[in-house]
Amino acid sequence: MIYKENRNSSYEENILYIQENYNQIVKDLSKTEKEVLDTYLLKYALKYYEDYGSEEDLVSNDITQNFNKSFEQATEPVLVDTREFEEALVNDNEISVQQKNGPGMSTLASSVAAVRIFADPTTSKPTQSSGHSLNLGNHAFITVSNISSSTIVVGKFNVAPGKTLSLGTWGNKAEHTGLWYNLESYMIKTQNFYSNRVSAKVNITQSNLNVLNSHIIGFDRWSELTNCSSFAASSWNSVAFPAVSAGVINTPKNLASSIKNINSSVSGGAVPFDYIVYYANGSGTPSPSTIFR
Repeated sequence: MIYKENRNSSYEENILYIQENYNQIVKDLSKTEKEVLDTYLLKYALKYYEDYGSEEDLVSNDITQNFNKSFEQATEPVLVDTREFEEALVNDNEISVQQKNGPGMSTLASSVAAVRIFADPTTSKPTQSSGHSLNLGNHAFITVSNISSSTIVVGKFNVAPGKTLSLGTWGNKAEHTGLWYNLESYMIKTQNFYSNRVSAKVNITQSNLNVLNSHIIGFDRWSELTNCSSFAASSWNSVAFPAVSAGVINTPKNLASSIKNINSSVSGGAVPFDYIVYYANGSGTPSPSTIFR
């Protein structure tokens, strides 16, 4: 039903193929056939979590509970008890416009920052989590640029007018597992990483920046199930519309396909390296990297 003559027995490849081609696959299916397909996708997505998730990802081997928990973490903003942001949200009377007409359109209130989401769907190496050669994509992250005339706060940093921070989560760096600042911009500048990246941009108001900051500060974590694409997608979705999806199984490749559906998406997109590399320390003060200099 899925592949016609080109059948494939690998369930991993099947579910990723379905995610990337879902609308095309179901357009000619009957209601019954679509229900069969949806059941297959859900069943084997859960199997993927069970097969390739770490012990921390699985809660008492209850895969359904873990799936629901991971989905909530990847889609809902994480609010932290930060008085500065709470006061700003209460006192800010601007109308929050989340680019409902698409990224790059003007807003009703004054924009202070430009948020760009990136995903690189290509990789030539086996995935770290599973070890097989399935292409799950390379990496996903966001950048936040100050487009105002005053210094703004992004995460835990003051960002000067015209300057940019990159933000992404990592699970394979010796110094830290979780949120990093400027590691992507460092790698692009020094090693030309993510050359196949796709991106989309949205301008946001101070009120939306407050929401994004709370989300960033609360997302100092990484796992196979809540990975870099989970962070990038949920960060974008907390402040921008149209929403993006990293797939039932969150991967950079799925996220890249979703970004391409935004009318103003582009191949590439500048990632300035304006500040040195730091890694997060929960809601505390980030630490400068001693490796990436």
